[in-house]
Amino acid sequence: STLIEYIYYLNKSYKKLIVWGAINLLVYTSCATLPLIMGLPFEYTLYALAGFGIIKFGFTLTFIEHPFNFHKSQYFKPLLHYNWPIISSLLFGTGYIYLANFILKAQVSDQDFNIFRYGSREFPLFMVLANSFSIVLGGLSAEKYNAVDYWSNLRKSHRRLLHQIMPLACLFILSSQFIFATLFSETFIPSAVIFNILTLTVVARVLFPQSILLGLGNARISFYASIFEFAVGLLMVVVLTPIFGIAGAACGLVLAYFAEKSLLIYFCYKQHIPFHKSIDHKWLIIYTILLLFCFLWSMFSN
Repeated sequence: STLIEYIYYLNKSYKKLIVWGAINLLVYTSCATLPLIMGLPFEYTLYALAGFGIIKFGFTLTFIEHPFNFHKSQYFKPLLHYNWPIISSLLFGTGYIYLANFILKAQVSDQDFNIFRYGSREFPLFMVLANSFSIVLGGLSAEKYNAVDYWSNLRKSHRRLLHQIMPLACLFILSSQFIFATLFSETFIPSAVIFNILTLTVVARVLFPQSILLGLGNARISFYASIFEFAVGLLMVVVLTPIFGIAGAACGLVLAYFAEKSLLIYFCYKQHIPFHKSIDHKWLIIYTILLLFCFLWSMFSN
């Protein structure tokens, strides 16, 4: 059912896309909360969410007038050839996080493991903004990479994204202990440390070498980078957890994410792509310093 968003975007039906997103937010929230408010058992919430998914899927089918005939190799083979690196990179890029949890559970107490799980959350808005920018940038790179104003427009868009994400990240780091104590309980205040460490990944999240590479058809490079991230992530969790506990595991995940982005940037320059032209250096440096200052303040003021 996520095809609908792409169809609206590719058709430049931006108003319909906003309306569709608002409807999804309203219905999804209602399905998740109304059964509980009505005093029904929890499984009715799951039934409501599953029913909503089925309805969305049915609605999606009305958009596809001429579906691919996957029995014909001329459709299936090119699709699989281009997409298997992307699918594999998503698998490896997120898989190490789940495996890291199994490794961590074997090395720390149940209490520390629960504190880590509660703290290893990412503010959804950061993911939405970054992923949306990545999707748009991929399409822009495919269509207008050789345009005269490609890099200047990209820097302007990158500057806007920095202004949207980085101040919020600083605010969440400074107020994380209050947030965890309020939303959960004072028992989970130590989870704020894990949350703050993982929030540092926004510095790498606002860099988009993978989007430029994908837009130019270099999908396989993302696969190599995800394997590198997978290996670095598991290795760092194994090495750092016995030394620094759950904070070490969080640092390992951050290092893995930065390692992947660094490798992707390296591949950009190997492909003669001037990646530095895609970022607003001044604001990136200012916000990175500010974020590190907020992080250190939160660590040493409590």
